[in-house]
Amino acid sequence: DIDEIRFVLLDTETTGTEETAKILEVAARGWSTHPTRVYPKPYEALVNPGAGVLIPPGSAAVHHISDAKVSKAPLLE
Repeated sequence: DIDEIRFVLLDTETTGTEETAKILEVAARGWSTHPTRVYPKPYEALVNPGAGVLIPPGSAAVHHISDAKVSKAPLLE
């Protein structure tokens, strides 16, 4: 009998949906099936997609991440 299941939800925002899309943001949050379990604030970090990679306007309209927002973010290595 399992009383509680704990897991981590992962999410990314990218430059698009194609196979060559670059990651712009990563986020993680702890979650549980227990109704009163409290987890710390979710982790969120912007990622610089690399030199010469521009965020398409259509993608920016969805996630509201701009080239300026990621310009000083670390590269994903």
